[in-house]
Amino acid sequence: ENSSDVNSTVGNAAEGDGGNVEISANILEVNNESLLSTGTFGSGNAGKVIIQTQSSVRFENASVVGSSVGFDAEGRGGNIEISTNTLEVNNESQLTASTFGMGSAGNLLLQVGDQILLDNSGLFVASVSNSPAGNIELTSGEVQLENNSVLSAISTTVDGGNLLLNLDTLVLLRDGSQITATAGSAQTGG
Repeated sequence: ENSSDVNSTVGNAAEGDGGNVEISANILEVNNESLLSTGTFGSGNAGKVIIQTQSSVRFENASVVGSSVGFDAEGRGGNIEISTNTLEVNNESQLTASTFGMGSAGNLLLQVGDQILLDNSGLFVASVSNSPAGNIELTSGEVQLENNSVLSAISTTVDGGNLLLNLDTLVLLRDGSQITATAGSAQTGG
């Protein structure tokens, strides 16, 4: 199977806000280096990625859900919002919200009824500019990180984003998995 891309962006010389990427289904599977993304590279806010399913969401084989603010952009990053019963992020896949420009990064907002499972994958919010990093907010029954999976909020020059876990039972980390919040230039992590 080939990879597929679905994206909404504000172009380099463009002005105005980008649109959302919205998916509603019973089950969603994103595979083989596929991409769902929003971003701003001009003057305007990025749209959101909004996924709502009744049963499950699965990202496999280096697939990415992303929201970004580009290097010369002026605008906020969009949130990545997922509502489902089970979420799996596997085999080098990632959900990421980042800023490299003049605007705060989006947040990762995950409402998952039963379980979030990461296997050799990651959830990231990052700022590599003077703009704030976003937050990771997880609400679920439990979260399992396996095989070097990562939950990470990182900032190089400003306060790092927050990691907020609202769970019914447990967080399980196995085989080198990590939860980290880091900030540079003497700032504080989330």
